[in-house]
Amino acid sequence: MGVSDRYVRYAQFTESDVLPNLKRGPSVFYDADGKTLRPEYAVHMDRLAELIEMWSADIKRAQDLKKRLAADFD
Repeated sequence: MGVSDRYVRYAQFTESDVLPNLKRGPSVFYDADGKTLRPEYAVHMDRLAELIEMWSADIKRAQDLKKRLAADFD
C-alpha cells in the first residue's frame, strides 16, 4: 500500500470519526480511565506516525537527489 492509499484511509477516518466528535469532548476518544486512547483512535495515531515517517523519508530522498543534481551541474 502506497503513501497516497494510506493517507486516504487516514483522512477518511479523520473526517468521519474524529472531526464530528471534537465538540463532544475527550470522553469520546479515551477509555473510562481518561488516560488511554480508545483502540480505534490509537490506531489512527499510529497511522499518522507511519505517514510522517514515509513523508520524512521522501523529504530525505528529495534532498539527496537535489544535492546529487547540483553536484552534476557544478
